[in-house]
Amino acid sequence: MAAAAALYLALRLTGFHKLFVADAEGVGALLQIIGTLYSVVYAFATYVIWGQFAAVENEILKESGALKDLILFSRGLKEASRDPIVRAARAYARAVTESEWGMLSHGEDTERTDKLFSAIISSVIDVHPETDSESRAHEHLLEIANQASAHRDERLALSAKRIPRTLLLFVTVTALTILFLLFFFPFTTWRWASSQSQSQPCFSSSLTSS
Repeated sequence: MAAAAALYLALRLTGFHKLFVADAEGVGALLQIIGTLYSVVYAFATYVIWGQFAAVENEILKESGALKDLILFSRGLKEASRDPIVRAARAYARAVTESEWGMLSHGEDTERTDKLFSAIISSVIDVHPETDSESRAHEHLLEIANQASAHRDERLALSAKRIPRTLLLFVTVTALTILFLLFFFPFTTWRWASSQSQSQPCFSSSLTSS
């Protein structure tokens, strides 16, 4: 932005804009058309990005809710069976918040958190219920683990999405075109103000003489 402002100031000081005084109306029309197009496309791009953000946030809430239920309903198991589930869930949640989100933003692999989530699934599968109540709790935990897995897969899929390259290119080119045309647009507001100030004394003198 600073470079563009400096370039614009240099062009104005050198009088470069005077070469396009005769084309002021055409350049102004182009600015209006391209500016309107840019505003529509930019609004659409914002809508797409915000929709993806909201979808990822929704899956995060669902996945964290499933992990919370996993810890909550594991209370129906004996301590020896419950502790691995709780430890695995907490380790996974910590790794997701501390590293996975940053890795996803940079397009990096999530192998570490994949292994930690697999540890949660393994800890649930490895439970060997001994009573009917533990069997019911184990079945419920398996359902919750499946739900958490589905929410994680959906979250990762949504996080991997980026703004379409074509849309990003179009927004960038449109913005640069507007900036380019502004360099050549011969703004004449100051000339109009100058002519108005010069005409004021003439008008006043004519009134005095009359």
